[in-house]
Amino acid sequence: DEWATAAARRIFYRELLPWLQQAGKTVFAISHDDHYFIHADRLLEMREGKLTELTGNERDLATLDSVKRTDTGL
Repeated sequence: DEWATAAARRIFYRELLPWLQQAGKTVFAISHDDHYFIHADRLLEMREGKLTELTGNERDLATLDSVKRTDTGL
């Protein structure tokens, strides 16, 4: 379920997360909302019970898919 409103998520990702990163803190953010993937140092995907890190093209495609849907209004 969603943990916060859209406004609270924006505050978390744009204000709180950068502050925590500058303070050297580790943050695990679990979300199906791929609009925020770009903020992650590492991007992990859980599929069929298996956790894998998305790197290179896989990560780029995950982030680009989010941007594409935002641009088209989907």
